[in-house]
Amino acid sequence: MLNRSVVKSKFKTLFILVMLVLSFVVSWGPITVLELIQSYSHPRQGVGVWLGPLAECLCYSSSILNPVFYAFGNESFRKEAISIILCNRKFKCSHGH
Repeated sequence: MLNRSVVKSKFKTLFILVMLVLSFVVSWGPITVLELIQSYSHPRQGVGVWLGPLAECLCYSSSILNPVFYAFGNESFRKEAISIILCNRKFKCSHGH
């Protein structure tokens, strides 16, 4: 049986991870699809003059959104993220100076 605060912490961690993945897909997906279309289309067929700059601006939005999402994270976020990534195995880290 999990404590209510543990469940809340895990939900918050999962929410931030999902938001990071979605922001990556939204910001880098359009330019990836646009470049894929351009690589397979006839050279004279353009996909739109305004689509390239728009997709490029979305790429830059990734640099703006990621720090906002990480701002919601704190030490407990980092610990839970590592736990999720390592499939709940104990994480030991030695810091050398």
